[in-house]
Amino acid sequence: MVTGLSKSLRTIPIALGFPCDRRIDFWHQMYSGWLASKVGEVGLAKEYLSYADSMLAEGRLNPDLSVLRHNIGIGEGSIESMEATEDEIISLFLPQYTEETTGKYLIGDISEENIRSVIYGLEPGHHKDNIKTPRPHIMVMSTGRCGTMALHKLFRGSNLNSYHTYWFMTSAYSQWEMACRLYSGNHESLYSPAEWAATRAAEWLGENPMIGLNHMDTIFAPVFAAIHEKSKFVYLRRDPEKVFNSFYKKDQYKDGSNCFRPVLYDFDPDYQFSLPDITEEEGINYHITETEKFCRTFGKVMGDRWIEISADKLFAQDRDEISMLLEFTGSDIPLDNAVEHFKT
Repeated sequence: MVTGLSKSLRTIPIALGFPCDRRIDFWHQMYSGWLASKVGEVGLAKEYLSYADSMLAEGRLNPDLSVLRHNIGIGEGSIESMEATEDEIISLFLPQYTEETTGKYLIGDISEENIRSVIYGLEPGHHKDNIKTPRPHIMVMSTGRCGTMALHKLFRGSNLNSYHTYWFMTSAYSQWEMACRLYSGNHESLYSPAEWAATRAAEWLGENPMIGLNHMDTIFAPVFAAIHEKSKFVYLRRDPEKVFNSFYKKDQYKDGSNCFRPVLYDFDPDYQFSLPDITEEEGINYHITETEKFCRTFGKVMGDRWIEISADKLFAQDRDEISMLLEFTGSDIPLDNAVEHFKT
């Protein structure tokens, strides 16, 4: 049996200021609120978060219904979808808790068996208990650089709550740890999915189904499936050469941060890792190849709850492909409107 998410918290090595210190900047207020919630100081967390919220012109954080309330299983609610653009991505990356040391075993292809072991063996605890009515939430899996922002703009304002950016993001190190655990089948400790679930919990407690469009969630798809029994998954695939060129020209790879990359790992006695030296070209190719392998292997496990959609066909205004996307997601967007949306 996989360790329950609600019990998978590591010690936080940073002292909290008490009471709320209003001299610190917005992101420190946000981070202090996160830390306070992790140790059960809900009142202090809300105080930090409310003050951070007051720094925003439009009050978009909505602290009473924020993700911080769901770290320890309190309450229910949702966050309004943010107006995200290519020029304004607002996220606080949580720090890494595992220092790079020396790994022994090279990560490889993740098996169907190990994916199933998380989906059907995970005990999500309050992350699932808080869900009063299971909804057909959707995760869009991808490499990134394939049109997720265009999909966010398409679904925004529809019957689906669309999210492309989030206030909190897990670090690349947590994503790599999740990949290593999925590959090795070592599920004795699952801090990384617990942290990820805490950063997403408020969004999926809304009245409408949500659609998550951030490619950095992809490795956590089995966790999403474990929490949401009615969830569905879209693998948004773009021509690999176009993805490569976009990553390379826009300098988006950044040594594999928030991407699949080669990792050497060990569990002696706990998770340890090191990062082999690779070129940027090798890293981008690895990310594209391994993302595709993982998404399609995951699709075999999920059956008719998973679909592959061609980003190239969407932007070519292929009516059949767009219709398939709308039907699978349960969107109320008229087909003609969606086709017009993808006009380039």
